[in-house]
Amino acid sequence: MKLCRLALLAALLLALAVQATAAEAAAENRGRPLLKSLLWPGLGQIEQGRTGRGALWAGGAVVLAAGTFYAHQHYHDIAQDFENAEDSYHAALADGDGDAAWSHFQAMQIYHPKAEDRLDTRNLIIGALVVYWAANLVDTWLFDRGGDAPAGDTAALPGRLAPVVRRGAAGVAWTVDF
Repeated sequence: MKLCRLALLAALLLALAVQATAAEAAAENRGRPLLKSLLWPGLGQIEQGRTGRGALWAGGAVVLAAGTFYAHQHYHDIAQDFENAEDSYHAALADGDGDAAWSHFQAMQIYHPKAEDRLDTRNLIIGALVVYWAANLVDTWLFDRGGDAPAGDTAALPGRLAPVVRRGAAGVAWTVDF
């Protein structure tokens, strides 16, 4: 009787130890996708098995990053034109050439609002990229399934191409779950 109780207690302790180890592994595995999504949007979703959603997040980040680079280049170009006009204006004033100074002053008046507008556009796109990145992290954290699905269970892993029988369908439908 004592041996049975001791074996039952040992089995219970072993089960609790396995449960604690599994919980620690799940917590550790939950941080890896979040870290990958912090490096680049979509990588965490792809690691979680949600490849479709991960591809959308990664593609959106590429578009916003390219837009940020493009907007920065346009701002830099117009700001450089403004600085050149300003330098030419001061040089013309120093030479006493009033007509050239007036011409460069008018160019400065044209370039300044354009530079401000392009700076605002660039900052808006950077803000959108920051919000997008944060939303990606929230998506990675909230919709993580923790890796509880069995290895062969493709229906439990969204973002994978899996055959699904649909009611009213004439056969098997192939779907991609995002």
